[in-house]
Amino acid sequence: EYDVAKLINELGTPKKPVVGLISSLGLQGQFNPMTGQMGEQWPVLTQLQELFTVRPLTTDVDHIDKDVDVLMLVHPKHWPQKTLYAIDQFVMRGGKLVRCVEQNSGADTAGQDRSNPLAAAMADHSSDLEPLLKDWGVAYDPTQVIGDLERGLEVRTSMQSPPIRHIGILGLGHGDMNQKDVVSATLEKINLATAGSLAALPGAKTTFEALLSSSASAAPIPAQRFNALTDPSTLRDGFKPTGIRYTIAARITGPVQSAFPQGAPADQKPAAGPPLAHLSHSAAPANIIVVADTDLLMDYMWVQTRQVFGQRVAQPFANNADFVANILDNLSGSSALISVRGRATFSRPFERVEALRRRADDRLRSKALELQAQLQ
Repeated sequence: EYDVAKLINELGTPKKPVVGLISSLGLQGQFNPMTGQMGEQWPVLTQLQELFTVRPLTTDVDHIDKDVDVLMLVHPKHWPQKTLYAIDQFVMRGGKLVRCVEQNSGADTAGQDRSNPLAAAMADHSSDLEPLLKDWGVAYDPTQVIGDLERGLEVRTSMQSPPIRHIGILGLGHGDMNQKDVVSATLEKINLATAGSLAALPGAKTTFEALLSSSASAAPIPAQRFNALTDPSTLRDGFKPTGIRYTIAARITGPVQSAFPQGAPADQKPAAGPPLAHLSHSAAPANIIVVADTDLLMDYMWVQTRQVFGQRVAQPFANNADFVANILDNLSGSSALISVRGRATFSRPFERVEALRRRADDRLRSKALELQAQLQ
């Protein structure tokens, strides 16, 4: 059904929407200092290129072309003021925006220096987009990661060790997604790692609508605890759920003001062509989607890639790429494929058994800590 709908949509709209991509991660394939080789293009980008004209932009861009329909920002880490100003004015002109930010990006290669074992532990793998987020009415803390006892997935630290529940790697189900928003209503499962949380600032003029949320058995954890983490079970030590469902992805709509009230930065060079007037307020209500995670784009979170007769075949086991494609479809003004994308059923877990296992894990962990204390 999806393939037929996709074909009809492509025939009806021969000109694909243009998505401007600014990323600090190597979605197109980047040099891996650990292996000394160039990596392959991420499957999520390959899937997006089938639906959109993806135009890569540099992280020091000073203007966004008018023909860009949607701007996608991935891991905005230490971007210069001129780039932030270009993004700001794109939104002021009515441009649609999706932004993925991260507290501890697994794809960030900073600190991967074999000659310095401490580099990985000391490296900064977080990203932010201040002062833009504040002016959009969004509160975000890049130093906190959301841990979740109910949504934590089991992982293996080695092939010989048994699975361990990792409360920082989350598997969100259908009930954790906004059923009233078109980008998330038809999805079943989204996996995230070291995700942060978003909240509406008091007095904000924009409307804040949650798209993805944690369970009520969640609480923030300092992001530093994930640096060089070898035993995920230690994250449960001292962990106390707050009873709050934290927002991991949100849609922000309404009027916004420029984060640069004085105009362009002093070192901003005029863009080629006729100069654009500075806008201090959005010309139209903004439509912005913010996701407090970038690891959801990584292969291991949503897809298995296999070689079949010499060709790479991607087999998804979660809706991560569907979620991103739905967002871009919606922001670019098309919803033709959203209703049939992501209907595949990946799993039907035994929820009561999973709850029993989580409680047993917690009792076992607390008993182990008690015995270790007695032994000391």
